[in-house]
Amino acid sequence: MKKKIRLLGRKKAEKALKNDIEKDIRKDVKKDISKLVTKRVDKKLGKSIGSLKNEAFDEIDSFERTLIDEFNQRYRKSVGRIIFISITAVVLVITVIVITAISMANQSKNQLTRLHHEQLEQLDKYVQQLEEKLDSITSTYTKNMEIQIKEEIRSDEFRQFASDNIKQQTQSMAPAIIERKTARAIVNAEQEFKAYLDSLKNAATSDINQ
Repeated sequence: MKKKIRLLGRKKAEKALKNDIEKDIRKDVKKDISKLVTKRVDKKLGKSIGSLKNEAFDEIDSFERTLIDEFNQRYRKSVGRIIFISITAVVLVITVIVITAISMANQSKNQLTRLHHEQLEQLDKYVQQLEEKLDSITSTYTKNMEIQIKEEIRSDEFRQFASDNIKQQTQSMAPAIIERKTARAIVNAEQEFKAYLDSLKNAATSDINQ
């Protein structure tokens, strides 16, 4: 009985020991498995996180490149618009300046033409006045010469020149003498007055030009 009891106790003890050992082994195995699983999971998570980081960085780089390209395109477009607007503004300003200069030149030309016509009209009036004065001076000079010739005919020198036929010679020669001296006096007066008129015209022309 004692042996049986001992055998039963030994079996129970062995069984209990075996159970304890199995429990310990299971605990250790669970710990090892959990450690291995944790390591694998960490590795996988690390890899996935790294890949996610790389993907995120790639997306950020691509987004930055897209933004830079879009900015460059918009900048180029804006610069092109600014250049076009500047060129258009310059062309418009030059066009306005040219049109203004042409209009001012036309106005100046019209003013000068009108002034020239006015000056020519004044010159024509001035010449007409001078011609009238010439006619009056010529008529006055002719009358004076006729009076002077008549006085010469009545002078002592002319009487001495006359002879017995003074009446006949006087009647035949007097008209020719009067006509010749009168014509010579008129020619001289006209030449002198024409010279005086030319000098007046030259002076008036120089004053107008100035």
